[in-house]
Amino acid sequence: MRLVCSTLVGPALLALLLAGCVAAQDARLELQPLADFPGSLAETSGLARWQQGFVSHNDSGNDATLFVLNDAGNITARRTITSGNHDWEDVAVHGDTLYLADIGNNGGRRQDLRILPLVANGEGFSPQTPLEIRYAEQHNFQPPRHQHNFDAEALAGSANGGLLAVSRRHSGPAE
Repeated sequence: MRLVCSTLVGPALLALLLAGCVAAQDARLELQPLADFPGSLAETSGLARWQQGFVSHNDSGNDATLFVLNDAGNITARRTITSGNHDWEDVAVHGDTLYLADIGNNGGRRQDLRILPLVANGEGFSPQTPLEIRYAEQHNFQPPRHQHNFDAEALAGSANGGLLAVSRRHSGPAE
């Protein structure tokens, strides 16, 4: 996977891309390759600035592993997360804590959505009590696929330490 700068990329790459974008004279952006990820990150789904580099992870169907990367996109460490990867979508950082968003819900059936706080401890991460996620408007957990509005794809930290999960809209008004 090649990391480039564009206004049309997924929100998981936003932090890195904003740092590497070069503004053009008009409304378009010039694409600048920043790094080539190794094959073990072919399904990268989240990326955040972390210490002297970045941290990333793969999407669902992959091992529960966080990858620590340098600025060139090379993996410098792999950290197994014991809670498993149901459908990791993104990762955000606040201080020494990573927030791993296990919030993917393509089918609209998940009732175990959560954000996993991981506190840095030397060479690894200590899982903290998960933050359970629930959509106040969701009452039907058997909707037709992609006929719901309960599938967050991005997580961002706010300046005051809060978290913002961004859900895509698959259908009209909330069910």
